[in-house]
This record gives sequence, structure tokens and C-alpha cells, in this order.
Amino acid sequence: GSPVSVDTFDTLPLGRAVVALRARLGAILGDVPTSQRFYGGGANGQRGFPERQLSPFVTGYGTTGDPYDVVYGGAAQVDVGAEFRAPLGRWLGLDLGGVAFLDGGDVTATAGALDLGHLHWATGLGLRVATLIGPIRIDVGHRLNRTGAGEPNGDESFAFHVSLGEAY
Repeated sequence: GSPVSVDTFDTLPLGRAVVALRARLGAILGDVPTSQRFYGGGANGQRGFPERQLSPFVTGYGTTGDPYDVVYGGAAQVDVGAEFRAPLGRWLGLDLGGVAFLDGGDVTATAGALDLGHLHWATGLGLRVATLIGPIRIDVGHRLNRTGAGEPNGDESFAFHVSLGEAY
């Protein structure tokens, strides 16, 4: 098998501000190598998680007996987001912008386990600094639900991201 996915995004201008929307849905039918499976979370996806941490995982134990999680990717993914972008003005000669966002998503071990009514949700704020090669993005996401034992990256409720270029 091989991964099949559909990505879409759109922007809606509101004067000098913009509303940006995105959606991604993917599924794998059959077996694929771990390197081709779906991984969620990060600056260009569900920003309530560190990069690739919204993914199925197994818990292992180190030589000292300390538990650690190993993500192995999933066979299905959904990722949705809405972002409100607005200019903030100039500071020290730099054009600044602000962002408020809502991200939802999940990655499951099997395609049949994906439940669109039970996504991981996060909201957050971001700062944009314009450069010649695209904006420098600084985002802080806060998970709204599905934290705790048994959830991916369950002991964390905030994620911090620095990246270059628009998320979508």
C-alpha cells in the first residue's frame, strides 16, 4: 500500500487582515514502511504538539527504568486549522504581524480508528516578523483537550514553535 492524502487551504482577506483555513486528510491502505507513515504535530500542523509528536506511540523503558515514548506513525491523519492574521505595525524597522489560531487533528494507528468527532484541539497566538525570504514565525499552542496518560505527549499542554514561512 501507499499513503493517499488530500490537502486544501484557502485565504479570505478582511481588509488588511486575513483568515486562513486548511484541511488535510490521509489514509494508508495496506502496509508501508515507518518512514512513509503519517506523523502529526509541529509548526505546520497541530501546533499544540511538538514536531511529529501527535502520532501513535509505544512506551519503552531506558536502562535506568525511566519510561519514554517512541512514536511510530499512523495509518490515518486528519489536520484542520483556522488562523486570523493581522498586521501589528513596525518596530525597530521590522514589519510585525500577529496571529490567533485554532488547530485540530489526530493520527491513528489504523484508518478505521480515526474519529472526526474526537480530535485533539489547540489554540494559540503567534508573532510574525517579515523578512525577504518569508516571515519568521513564533507560535505558542495550548492544548484544550486529550491530555494525560495514554494520549500522545500527554504530560505537556503547551508547545512552542519557531519557523520560517507561512504554515499554509
